[in-house]
Amino acid sequence: MIRSVAERTAICGGHLRVVLFAGSVLGVPVYDSELHLQGATKNARLRKATKVTDEVVEQINESLTRAADDLPDGATDIVGQLNLFSEYRSQFLARGRYQLELTVLTDGIQTAQQSLDDPSLTAERAEELASSFTVPELPGSDIRLIGIGRQANGELLPTPYVDALRAFHVAICTRTKAHCGVVTDAAGA
Repeated sequence: MIRSVAERTAICGGHLRVVLFAGSVLGVPVYDSELHLQGATKNARLRKATKVTDEVVEQINESLTRAADDLPDGATDIVGQLNLFSEYRSQFLARGRYQLELTVLTDGIQTAQQSLDDPSLTAERAEELASSFTVPELPGSDIRLIGIGRQANGELLPTPYVDALRAFHVAICTRTKAHCGVVTDAAGA
């Protein structure tokens, strides 16, 4: 997934930021840089996309272990990432016109503020909980939450629980007025 986002950023030209997070205000930067392909023609630039993407992914992989070690154990605030993205978005929009995308790789289990760490959670209750959160408005942005219901070891959570987690995040994301995608597995990502 990260490779796909890095390649798209390099081809389109833009800024890629990869952060590991635990809580809403705590994030450990893994990668943060401009990506622009050099070359006199479009084809010359596109031929360099794979090499640049490989270099970026290698740097990210080298930084992941250190970043993971720097994170404290504790709550996971997925919704809080929307507020950080809003601040980040404001800084870029002040500089000019950008298309901004937030891709969060997560199992979807929010444990800060209201906890979703209850396998008996229903979709209806999850939507009620979503209404208690304050979220920023992010029109024109793309938000993708990928991995909902899939634990770090690859194991899937029970389907009704996954449905509840998806319902929560769809409700939250819809309120941001962004274009939203909330999925367990990303097709063609």
